Amino acid sequence: MGPSSQVRLTCACVVVAVLATAASPAFAANYTWKTLSGTGNWTDSVNWSGTSATNLYPGSVGSGTNDGAFIQAIYTSAPTINLDASVAIRQLNLGGTTGATTFPVTLSTSNTSTITFSATSGTSILAVNSAVTSGTNLMTPSILVVSNTLQINMASVTSGALNLAMAGNLSAGSAGTKIIRYTPNNTSTTTDPSFLDFRGTITNGSGTVSIFYRNDMPNSVNTLRLSGTGNTFSGGLNFSGGKPGQAILEASPASGTNGVLGTGTLTLGASGSSATLNMGGSLSTVTEVCRVNVAGTVAKRIAVTGAGDRVLSGTVSQNAGAGLTLACSNAGSLTLSNALTGTGPITVNSSGSGKVIFSGTASTFSGPTTVQAGGLQLAAGVPAGTSTITPLVGGTVSLSPYAVTTVGGLAPNAGGLTDVGNGLMTVSAGLTAADMLTAIVAGRNGGTWDGTSGITSSTAATESAASVPRSVGWLDNGDGSVSFAYAAPGDTNIDWSIDILDASNFLAGGKFDTGAPATWFEGDFSYDGIVDILDAADFFATGLYDAGNYNSAPGTAAGVAAVPEPSGFAVIGLAIVGALASRSRRGERDA
Repeated sequence: MGPSSQVRLTCACVVVAVLATAASPAFAANYTWKTLSGTGNWTDSVNWSGTSATNLYPGSVGSGTNDGAFIQAIYTSAPTINLDASVAIRQLNLGGTTGATTFPVTLSTSNTSTITFSATSGTSILAVNSAVTSGTNLMTPSILVVSNTLQINMASVTSGALNLAMAGNLSAGSAGTKIIRYTPNNTSTTTDPSFLDFRGTITNGSGTVSIFYRNDMPNSVNTLRLSGTGNTFSGGLNFSGGKPGQAILEASPASGTNGVLGTGTLTLGASGSSATLNMGGSLSTVTEVCRVNVAGTVAKRIAVTGAGDRVLSGTVSQNAGAGLTLACSNAGSLTLSNALTGTGPITVNSSGSGKVIFSGTASTFSGPTTVQAGGLQLAAGVPAGTSTITPLVGGTVSLSPYAVTTVGGLAPNAGGLTDVGNGLMTVSAGLTAADMLTAIVAGRNGGTWDGTSGITSSTAATESAASVPRSVGWLDNGDGSVSFAYAAPGDTNIDWSIDILDASNFLAGGKFDTGAPATWFEGDFSYDGIVDILDAADFFATGLYDAGNYNSAPGTAAGVAAVPEPSGFAVIGLAIVGALASRSRRGERDA
């Protein structure tokens, strides 16, 4: 592998500004840093070639808007340049002649001096001209952008990484929209990974800051990394992607709980190129407030790569025709907490233990959702819109605790698992009662509720293992929809209480001991297709009749046991059946 070349820009604050004037400054010159090693001050003219009696250093005279500073490979060791005064320049080049391999440059400041990028042409340039032997090019001053555009370039090289770390803050130095445009050279043939790392805070300042990023380097993975704290720029981040698998946007804040992607709209791959957003870092929970727009004809990817949880709290619109992959490669979860919209396909494909979570309450998403590997957790309400969800082998769809959730469609017999936990799911269309029943029987796994495919309840599995009778109940709602839920035998209408209505349903169906096909609503709690003494015994074995809600969330008011009503026909009938249950065919169940 080539040398690990990283460029460090350590200026305290970097401001990119575009001047609206058409007039050229009184002085404009290019300067080359000539100090061979060690530390030198920016304002010391002896450190620069190209100086004159009036132009002592880049940005020394007037506004300096057409001055260029070239810190090139004429030194024999890694130099440190101390920015000891604020300057305004049009261009800053770090490294040697294009294509060479050099020592890393450190541009620091001993005070609060800033660099203002300002050009009469409307475009300022910050360029990394060469790969470095080792280490990182670092800028620590803060940056003000006055030019309409600050173009950040990476040179064309055959080996070595082209890296730049900017530790200072960045903001607009004048009114208007300032575009930070990062487009690595598409003629570079290096195979070493490269990156641009914004370690400071990016804010609007006097205008509005917008970021554009596209990587077309044919052989190298290139990353734009945002690792500051609480970026609030509102002009949006257009991640146009680039070469498949090689264009990475990384959101890794260093501290706090606020995200780094700004408050505007993050656009992934509008031009149709591949784009990957990796959300990493060591923080436990980080919330990104930006809206996310996924577009184009090539697949996109959003992944949580660390152990911490990441939340996208803005709306997410998925309209990429080739699909959006959501993934967790570690223990951290990825939560879409706002509305999910769009029509493009979504695939959940995780290799870690973290889950993808849909928790928005006003989703209108209508594209298909496939759970290829890992888990997709659905919160209460309609978090996935009208999407049809298909869990494949290795994929699991689950519900948040106590969630009552509606999905547009579900394919529970595609090889994966649907786990209702202690919640309830309604499938609006496309799932027949027969197919649902097939899936429930697979998940029931003979009564242990630990099947690896179909529909199951991990809560029922745990309680059944502790000899507490729990199951998955189901209903055909008669309007094309079906529902299934964690339930106790006897809860015919799966409302998490067993009362006179359930007793009435059990008897009113007229299926007891007839051998006729029966449903859960009619009293088939053992999934053998009929209602008999075993089902009656299950009804009474729970001890929940008229005992109130048996599935209350912690911290909520639990169901209050009702005073039993005078024994009516239904209760008397069930009492007789219950008595028979204890002696006639109990042995058949255990056989």
